[in-house]
Amino acid sequence: MGLSTVGATDRRFVVDWQKVRIYMALRNIETEGDLGKRAELNRETIVMLKKGERPFASDTVAKLALALDCNPMDILKTEGFPVPHLDAPVITATY
Repeated sequence: MGLSTVGATDRRFVVDWQKVRIYMALRNIETEGDLGKRAELNRETIVMLKKGERPFASDTVAKLALALDCNPMDILKTEGFPVPHLDAPVITATY
């Protein structure tokens, strides 16, 4: 059994709406409707993402991040994965 199938149903990326709300407040975005307009996403998409009812595409997260003026990783959380290695060494490739 490959790594991609081991516990795959328990691993996922989700939009962290607590963080989204923080960025909304920092950017003076008052409602999810306002966020949707800035991100060029319809209200139904926003609601379904918030409820976790719809898998999202990377371009959807990119639109949210651009509307919130943040990095997409700032508004994502991972479930079922190890804690990120933020102190991982940088490897420079030489070509």
